[in-house]
Amino acid sequence: MSITVVSPKTLSDSFEGKRIYIDRRGVLGNPFELEGESNREAVVRAFGVYLYQVYEKDADPAEESNRLAQKHGLAISKSWKRPTREAFVTKFTELLTLHKEQTSLELVCHCKHPEKEVACHGDMYVRAINYYATKEF
Repeated sequence: MSITVVSPKTLSDSFEGKRIYIDRRGVLGNPFELEGESNREAVVRAFGVYLYQVYEKDADPAEESNRLAQKHGLAISKSWKRPTREAFVTKFTELLTLHKEQTSLELVCHCKHPEKEVACHGDMYVRAINYYATKEF
């Protein structure tokens, strides 16, 4: 089934699947502060590394986000909910399970632009879900 990343401004009542918010107030939020468009690519790339390190390599989310922020000159968002590794892995595994069960997924993020295609940490989730869909978890 499909996985899409959407802006909350473009939500449709006709969507028949599971809608999951991935903003900073939740466990799946991006810890890195987006400063307009100037650092979007660096923020998304850092999030991809964060996702891999926390899910695959047992890294602590707070420690890993701090390490990556320092390495790439990024700021940690003050609104980011610092999840435990267990909470993050549980939520991400839920996404994998839903995908494996053929459930259409909409990942909702505020940084996804409603009118033009821009990179978002949700895109990293789509890549990771599609990758892990071919593996046992």
